[in-house]
Amino acid sequence: MIKRRDWAKYFFLSIAGLFTFNNKAFIAPAYATDKRHNQARLLTQRGKKYFDEGRALEALQDWEEAIKIYRQIHYQEGVTGSLINQNYALQALGLNRRACTTLLEALKLDADADICVIPSEQSTESTTELLTKAIDQQKLTPLDLLAWHNLGDVLRTIGKLDESKIVLEKILSTAKNLSSADHSRILLSLGNTENSFYKQARDNYSSTEEPAFKKEASFLVQKKALESLDIYQQINNSSTTSQEVQLQSQLQHLNLLLDFQEWLTIEVKSGKTNLATIRTSITQQIQPAVRANASKY
Repeated sequence: MIKRRDWAKYFFLSIAGLFTFNNKAFIAPAYATDKRHNQARLLTQRGKKYFDEGRALEALQDWEEAIKIYRQIHYQEGVTGSLINQNYALQALGLNRRACTTLLEALKLDADADICVIPSEQSTESTTELLTKAIDQQKLTPLDLLAWHNLGDVLRTIGKLDESKIVLEKILSTAKNLSSADHSRILLSLGNTENSFYKQARDNYSSTEEPAFKKEASFLVQKKALESLDIYQQINNSSTTSQEVQLQSQLQHLNLLLDFQEWLTIEVKSGKTNLATIRTSITQQIQPAVRANASKY
């Protein structure tokens, strides 16, 4: 379930009243357009209020009404922002696949492309290629970048880790070139996806006895744990990271250190002495991570 304090940073606030219509095909009087803009803006704001109060269904209903108005007045930015808002409410309601398809609509991607299907009826390779091509073909605005970021997070939530990673890695490079983009938040999402890869490999390792597969899973456990830890450390060491993002990163970092240490300890005790060195290294990082977290409270 999405945390409301995280969502608040992403919330799309309509810029009604600041946007001027230049579409000559739209013949409604200007005062009517302004009135409908204001109506949609008020629905958007009330939806945010409902969401902050934990009333996700009512928030969703308001945002659905807002998007109807934006479509009627041909305000595409409002449509895209409202779809992103709907995604947050849908996630809060546990409707993650519907949130995924809502984001596809915001990004003008084919909802029938099986990107959000669980399990996927397409190969991972074909869906990652589709997503890569879509990102490369778009000139990403800050709002589009926000939608892609959310899609990367939702794909992780529904278990499509390869797709999540490719989206987040691709937009990360774009975010570096946009002064308005929150690079550290995207990096945090990428770290969380690598963390999910680690947990998946750890579970696969525990559930198999076949030697070759177990050896491969063990390698992935270590690789993904270290990659995720490295990303969290990059965020923690950055002087430009917001306090909120840094706190989230530090908590994830500490939890992963503890989980990975436990896995390494069990393996070393079972005779995998080659893992003793890495266990020592991970153990030495725990106390500094605990102190870093404690200093935030």
